[in-house]
Formats: sequence, structure tokens, C-alpha cells
Amino acid sequence: KVCSREGLSSPNLQCPAGFYCLNGTMTSDPFRNDTTLRPYACRPGTYCLSGTGNDDVREGDFLFAQPCPAGFFCEAASISAKGSGPCPPGFVCPKGTANPRP
Repeated sequence: KVCSREGLSSPNLQCPAGFYCLNGTMTSDPFRNDTTLRPYACRPGTYCLSGTGNDDVREGDFLFAQPCPAGFFCEAASISAKGSGPCPPGFVCPKGTANPRP
């Protein structure tokens, strides 16, 4: 979660899908380079729903990154279990795939 301004008693914004926000995140804009307290892209092979707070993978706990399911591949900052799409014909995509393998 994100505290977008000082003095809040609790976070006022969700971390955007495809990103995770550590404690202390001050902006929901992952492209702000003037602070390290911003969202970071989820790793390749995973996806993050809105509100994810950690890049560690804990399957079924959606406060954490989730592994890309078998049959799909997930590039960095994937926002859903469908990731970057289904595995192409002639390739294999086991759970946690970032790049389809021939």
C-alpha cells in the first residue's frame, strides 16, 4: 500500500498491478526516479495483483508475488495469471516461466 502524502494514519492508495510496494512507499508512480520509495516491477516468471507488498513468492497469498501458472509466461511487471500470454505452440511453459522454451 502507498502513503501518497505525509501525515496519513494509514495508506491511501493500492500498489499498482504488476508492481510491489514495500513498507514506506510514497508514490504509486513506478516511473518516478526522484525517490526509491516507489513501486518496483515484479520479477519475470511472476505476476502481481494490485496491492502486492512483497516480491517474494507465496503461492495463494496475494500480498506476495505469484508464480506464473503452467501454460503461460510472465515477463517483468505482469498484472495477471495470464501474464504475457499463453505459451506458443512448440514451446513449453512450466510454472514460473518468464520466457517460453522450445
